Amino acid sequence: MPHAILKGPVTAEDIWLSFRPLEFHEGEAHCKALDCLLSADRKTALIRSLVVERSLSRSFLTRVVEKDGTLTLGLDPLGTPERTDAVKRFLGFCAWAILQASPEMELAGGNITDLVRGPGA
Repeated sequence: MPHAILKGPVTAEDIWLSFRPLEFHEGEAHCKALDCLLSADRKTALIRSLVVERSLSRSFLTRVVEKDGTLTLGLDPLGTPERTDAVKRFLGFCAWAILQASPEMELAGGNITDLVRGPGA
């Protein structure tokens, strides 16, 4: 499952509190983060996401899990989302957006670290 691990003081609740709809385009892929939900224990945020590539729409949930001072961004397994290159790139872009908004955060690992960058970079 594609994921990125961020380390620092930002929590899942911080993501939920500061969430704003996000949109980015790269090549033929169009990606959106539409809204955000927070779990009752305030340790998991779910972001309703949409990726359109080659005229195919893919809706999925991006899951942000807080544990031991880290945030893990990945795909929620609900609906078994397809792990296309555009979906992986979208996860990388979301991780990059968190890193840009919170300079004290750092990329600590994951299997999409090469995709954690801004649009067009």
